[in-house]
Amino acid sequence: MTYGPATLVSGTLTFTVSEGTHTQDPDGVSSHGRHGTFTETLTQWGTARLTNAGGTWTGPYSGIYTSETGDMITRWCQGSGGYKGLTFYMWLVVPRATVDSGPAHWQGLVFPGNPPPH
Repeated sequence: MTYGPATLVSGTLTFTVSEGTHTQDPDGVSSHGRHGTFTETLTQWGTARLTNAGGTWTGPYSGIYTSETGDMITRWCQGSGGYKGLTFYMWLVVPRATVDSGPAHWQGLVFPGNPPPH
């Protein structure tokens, strides 16, 4: 689907998460796992690199996980190689029912130019 100079793309991501043995605090709110402590809301951020035969997309991502909604993550990626001069803005939604094993559904817009400053 095309919106002026932007093109809508989408796909599916399959994954598995293993966080070890969990224990629950007496307050019933916090849980603990081998790799960290989680409450009902987890904010995520970092840098993503997506590479395929056409080129590479690199850029920051941020998002949030809640027990009610699952994961919601967005990325602003700048293209290189065959994607040079393009920006890819994508959003990923992992419904709560599938957060541990997928699939995740994503959509994004590819358009000319650089991502906005962060």
